Amino acid sequence: MKRLGILILLLATGCCVTLSESVTSSDSEVGIWNCFELQTEHPDVLDDPYRDTELQVTLTAPDGEVIHYWGFYDGGQTWKIRFSPNRLGEWRYEYWFKEKKNEVVKGSFKCVGSTTPGMVALDESNPFWLGLKGGEHRLFRSFHVGDRFFATNWDDPADEEDGNPRTAFLNWFQENGYNMMSVASHYTNRQEKSRGEGWETPKLWPLDYREFQKMEIILDELCERDITIYPFAGFFGAKGEWPAEHDEQELYIRYILARIGHYPNTILTVAGPEPFWRQDKSQYGWNMRMDDIVRLGKLIDENDVHDHVLTIHNEKRATKYGDPFIYDDWYEMSTLQGPTTLDRDELFGGLVSNHHPEKACFAQETLWFGNMFHPKYTNDDIRRNTLAILFAGAILNFADMNGNSSSGFSGTLDFEDLHQEQHDIVHKVWDWFETIPYYRFRTHQELVRNGFCLAEPGEEYYIYLDFENEFRMDLDYPHTFQSEWINAVNFEDVREGPELIERVKIRTPDGKPQWILHIWKSEE
Repeated sequence: MKRLGILILLLATGCCVTLSESVTSSDSEVGIWNCFELQTEHPDVLDDPYRDTELQVTLTAPDGEVIHYWGFYDGGQTWKIRFSPNRLGEWRYEYWFKEKKNEVVKGSFKCVGSTTPGMVALDESNPFWLGLKGGEHRLFRSFHVGDRFFATNWDDPADEEDGNPRTAFLNWFQENGYNMMSVASHYTNRQEKSRGEGWETPKLWPLDYREFQKMEIILDELCERDITIYPFAGFFGAKGEWPAEHDEQELYIRYILARIGHYPNTILTVAGPEPFWRQDKSQYGWNMRMDDIVRLGKLIDENDVHDHVLTIHNEKRATKYGDPFIYDDWYEMSTLQGPTTLDRDELFGGLVSNHHPEKACFAQETLWFGNMFHPKYTNDDIRRNTLAILFAGAILNFADMNGNSSSGFSGTLDFEDLHQEQHDIVHKVWDWFETIPYYRFRTHQELVRNGFCLAEPGEEYYIYLDFENEFRMDLDYPHTFQSEWINAVNFEDVREGPELIERVKIRTPDGKPQWILHIWKSEE
């Protein structure tokens, strides 16, 4: 059987793909969640390689599941296939160019254990939260950055003499406990003054493999650092460049997924920000109505063989009137712009009412310090809002701005604009929250008369009293519970609580709010 060019096997070290010498398929091993990459050549020089052919792939998992996939054009006569295996054992593959169906290349590789974290997904034991495939729990700590992060005229990865501001920022980012990043101009550049205009970010449409290669250098570093990335604008961003014709949209989606779908640290977004807010020509060119979003959401989901979390950026009124996609099968995370308020009851209620019990919730624009469309948050407000968001079971995306979403430290990534004190407050709350088994809990407001409740009913409860000093609930279980009070201003201040059974009515230790009541089942 004639081979389609030269087969080169690329083995992954972590998430970064490195070229090795050619080896036989029986020698090849790939760590689970790492990248298996094959490179081949098309025998002909094509006029339009993005449309004139397709590199078709069939992968057979160790348990016999068959996955139909495709490769991508990468310049000259070079084509590649990238895939991240999710099961241990032998994987078999076949590939061919669609016009040369009789010229099939076959091979196999062995998926072995690795230290690479699993793909970001709904938590396997409790999909109310995000977690990692493979069963690992993770508290996602997100920070929003503006439009320059991927720009080569801010920091060119190939230029070691430009100060490397991206590296300096990422070092600060991880030193401060962040592990997730929301990026404004990622797949598409928001061509708007004082936002994306002027920043030379990768231009992904029209398709150009060189632009993707620029982006992948940065994505590789984020993967190596185990930083989850959320593309704020998604595939179809406001004022961005993307196709409007349906056939071209499918080509665009499939090419992006073929190139970067293997990254375990990415979340997918259909469109943003708030495609329902302004449907005029300036934002989405009348091409992102409800039927477009649903069609594209289903299309992305059907073509995503790696099964990433898929969402869309909703506008603020969704928290008041409801997330319109919350019951759609393709939609796994509710991404919300609000409520933006100092009223913790309103904040908690808006998030909880849009948090499907089997899906995650992302408080994307819900606590943006310094943003012109948010209230002026005091340090006390930041701490209390962070607690309310976490007790709603939501992932917090914090920001540090001075006007719009592309201003301040979130926009400039210049340490002179940094408000470190406010970051420290948020991280102190995250640090405490991570000490409790939050991933076992869901919100259970039906159990309490006041306070914000996360619980595993009958076993363990955490209730945050933000503005009440008296707690009432019914413990409808035939056993005794122990309790303790945790000071929500100073988490190190923990005081013994009473023994509880059946109906509970008690006051906070000092008769004031801002306490967390921890209740757990007594040992038999």
